[in-house]
Amino acid sequence: MNQNDALQDQINSVISLYSNGNIKDALLNLEILTKNHPDKPILFNIKGACLTEIGQLEVAIENYEMALSIDPNYAEAYNNLGNVLKNINQLDDAFDAYQKALLLKPEFSEVLNNLGTLHKDLGDLELSLDSFKKAPKINPNYAEAFNNLGIVLKEFGKPDISIKTYEEILGINPNFTEAHFNLGVAFFENMQPELAIPCFEKAITINQDNSEAYFRLGNALQEIGKLDDALKSYEKTISMQPSSIEAYNNLGTVLIEQRRLQEAEQILRKAITIKPDHAYSYLNLGNTLKFLYRLDEAENICRIAIKLNPNNSTFYYNLGHILKKKGKLEDTEKSFRKAIDLDSNYSKAYSSLGITLKELNKLGEAVECCEIATKINPKYAEGFANLGLVLYASGDQHSALKQLKEANHIDPNSKIIHKYLSIFESKINNLHAKKTKGIKTEISKIISDELVTTRKVENGLIKKLMQMKNLQLDKINDPSFGNARGSDYDLFNNHNSEIMTVAKDLEKIIKKSVNSDIYIEDSFYTILKAGGGVRRHQHSSIEGEKFCAEFNIKKYSLVYYLQTGDQDCSEPGILKLYNPVKEILPYNGMIIIFPADREHSVSYNGHKERVIIGINFYSLQTPH
Repeated sequence: MNQNDALQDQINSVISLYSNGNIKDALLNLEILTKNHPDKPILFNIKGACLTEIGQLEVAIENYEMALSIDPNYAEAYNNLGNVLKNINQLDDAFDAYQKALLLKPEFSEVLNNLGTLHKDLGDLELSLDSFKKAPKINPNYAEAFNNLGIVLKEFGKPDISIKTYEEILGINPNFTEAHFNLGVAFFENMQPELAIPCFEKAITINQDNSEAYFRLGNALQEIGKLDDALKSYEKTISMQPSSIEAYNNLGTVLIEQRRLQEAEQILRKAITIKPDHAYSYLNLGNTLKFLYRLDEAENICRIAIKLNPNNSTFYYNLGHILKKKGKLEDTEKSFRKAIDLDSNYSKAYSSLGITLKELNKLGEAVECCEIATKINPKYAEGFANLGLVLYASGDQHSALKQLKEANHIDPNSKIIHKYLSIFESKINNLHAKKTKGIKTEISKIISDELVTTRKVENGLIKKLMQMKNLQLDKINDPSFGNARGSDYDLFNNHNSEIMTVAKDLEKIIKKSVNSDIYIEDSFYTILKAGGGVRRHQHSSIEGEKFCAEFNIKKYSLVYYLQTGDQDCSEPGILKLYNPVKEILPYNGMIIIFPADREHSVSYNGHKERVIIGINFYSLQTPH
């Protein structure tokens, strides 16, 4: 072995000691080596690194300067010198050292990363971003530089710059997992979840163990309403990270959206078991219990969330809605006002406070609060709708209609807004007709018990319903039980020709039956087999009754029997109506209309499938 090889072995040994944290032994060896080889700059550079590790920064600087006096073109020594100078807050000198390193070695990714950190510390985000962008382009596997880039891009607060940057990096290295992931995050934060999804999917394809990518994918899928896929992503996250509290919490929110409330409750209680101080899990559990009408429990759980996070305006907002369902309007007002105290730009809290004040007959304050809500957020459709409701209660019907039209313009797909608009237009048109000489207005009929009529059933309609993707109704918050499947409450939004035909026909039949304009709130189908049925229930509520009384309208339910199934059995699917009690054995094509507040139930144990279409609707003219 020649002398140079022996020295290289000694240098490698010292580097190994340094890398393994044996700084003391490394320094002992370097004392001997620097005396024996005073012309080797690498030895002084390594010694400077060791001294930096033990906090002897001034001596470290001397060693880096010694290395540079031996070799003025030693870029690594300039980089290390810059790091120490930055640590002792000699920022201008540190900048000079980094610049010299880059002049000697322009594609020195570590220097670019360190220079980016220096610019960030100096508050110059643009120069910091420029340095951090260059580093991973030179070395795409440089994780520290990429992480720093992500931090600066987030502080920059401009998702469009983040998107452009990550796309540039992926142009250099298409298989850079972190870049795909961060690009997805940037798209999501830029409110483009549909573009975020393929980024997260690509990150997962490259690294199937990326649990954070599965979680973020779930976020994006949930945002665009792909709830089944979002659920699978959250479940995958949990399988990889069983203690992921955020995954449990978000899974709970998906189940709430799917009306699978019992399952949501179980998942959210599991989240609380994992992390008993996770306020958002309590909040979402409280909302679940609210939907289950377990209002005392809901209030108690929501108050725990507030105790854990007393300065969160959202928690008081949600408590307000629970209290409102309990009829505690004064407490509701206080809760919404507390939310506003914590966040003076909380448009939803102002709007909800306005509706509460309306119910407390404080109409002037109610209008003021709703107007504030729409000024804070001019794109808040429900805010304009609520302003319309308050103006209507104040007697200003034409201004109310104007606000409802604006709400519908902002969100033309909102069922609740469309319902209000239909009612307002019908009421105002009816009022105008009364004032117009020579025009006689129609008075609607009241169906006090039940009305029975018929419509011939097309075979193609039944076939179509059988082919549609359906829900297992016993798994969601639905009165159906046992062997029951069917749709959500938007059946008539399906543009299939058979469904559109039956929707138009039933609307005509209903209008003739009640002699009124109508608004169909819910439309659905249910298929029962042996062991299926519908629990005793009604399609009205205390809030719904108040709503009907306010607008002087009536709500009804309709059942249209497409296929009655087996009737030669112990439970042939008799429709049992209550108050007064009446039992009706249906036949194919039968239509029954009855008040929505009339309770009813069904039990069925036939072998053939029993198929119905159900509707809940409002009669909009003044009842006679």
